[in-house]
Amino acid sequence: MSVASLSTFRHRLYEIFRLIHFVCSTSICVLLWLHVPKANKIGRVQVIVATSVWAATYTHRNVLLIYRNFSVSKLCTSILIETVQNNLLVQVSLPRPWKVKPGQYVYLTMIRPGLFSILQRHPFMVASWDSKDHDFQLRIQPRTGFTNRLLARAIIGGTQLSAFVEGPHGHGFDLQDFGTVVLFASGIGIFGHLAYIQELVHDYRHSKTKTRDFLLIWHVDNKYQLDLVWEVVNNILRRDDLPGAATRENTHALSGNGKIDRYLGSSSTGESPGVRPAPHGENAS
Repeated sequence: MSVASLSTFRHRLYEIFRLIHFVCSTSICVLLWLHVPKANKIGRVQVIVATSVWAATYTHRNVLLIYRNFSVSKLCTSILIETVQNNLLVQVSLPRPWKVKPGQYVYLTMIRPGLFSILQRHPFMVASWDSKDHDFQLRIQPRTGFTNRLLARAIIGGTQLSAFVEGPHGHGFDLQDFGTVVLFASGIGIFGHLAYIQELVHDYRHSKTKTRDFLLIWHVDNKYQLDLVWEVVNNILRRDDLPGAATRENTHALSGNGKIDRYLGSSSTGESPGVRPAPHGENAS
């Protein structure tokens, strides 16, 4: 257990570490029961209570996992995988509605594409969600192992697979009480901000936030990273009906309603980064 807890071992063989951790936890409960004499009733009660709490927690998590991923109308959770410039866009379709908040993440388990994928749980940040259909998106930069196998399957074409999703976990930040919000991101770190941007615009339209000025500073490593978020950002901008704010220097064209059209271009547009508009009630992305 001590060897498996080392950072190098845990990062490279996390699933084996998790399995070893579960086996050791179970063994400790059994060994404690055998070690405490029968005459020591208080000690036995303590072992029973501790084991019951551990078993109840583990059972609750798995029962909740089954409940959230299966229903009568829809057999199980399904995901649709697409590629965007060698990155992954994963659309998660749930059989039961979830309430996801910005800053939360989920664990994704898949029956395929690997031999032991069903035994693996991979954490991913929720990038955006659909409040009507209760579906959400994960945007993933493939590395080695599981995510690389997903990319290999998705390159062939849009791939729809069955999956188990556990969560949501984590607690984000409540930005409703801030008049001005400034977010910083570098590269794919923008994924963690998309849900906050979506919520800020939604709350503003429904008069649920004090935020009036919003600035996102995003350092893009290469122009192709724009393709990862341009669709979801443009959908957010279309919902933001604030007057006259622009995200690009060459978007100063008025739309039919007298407002400045705003959009985030892709790698093919050849645009330069935009500038922040004047404050005092105008949002910018």
